[in-house]
Amino acid sequence: MQKKIRAATNDRLQHAFDCISAGTSPALCGDALSSNGGTVSFLLNVTCPRKDVVSKTTLAYTIVNEPIKMGETTIPAQPENFAFGRTFWEMAQTLFAEGKIKAHPVDARPGGIEGILAGLNDLRTNKVSGKKIVYVL
Repeated sequence: MQKKIRAATNDRLQHAFDCISAGTSPALCGDALSSNGGTVSFLLNVTCPRKDVVSKTTLAYTIVNEPIKMGETTIPAQPENFAFGRTFWEMAQTLFAEGKIKAHPVDARPGGIEGILAGLNDLRTNKVSGKKIVYVL
């Protein structure tokens, strides 16, 4: 897959965002980047094994521009992340409106909270892929 990504981007991909940040995903994301290196932002505190790739951690809560208390640690408001978030969401809204990106189709299921285990089992056994499973309460 990484070779296909490099080919599709003419070996120019400089940035990746790893939404899994566990197992083999740090290496997979790093290997998809340009042979000149780049930056991967992870949701967890992990590191890309490639030495020419900068590893960063993204804490999405900082996008609200308010201090965040996590245990004994307080993370200050980060206005630059708020500004980035505004730009990102405006761009995302445009891309969705133009049909350039699309959300996963919704797979609405009955059963409320009790049905969630069946949905998790379907994910675990590869009976569902590329869909957002939703249970109405």
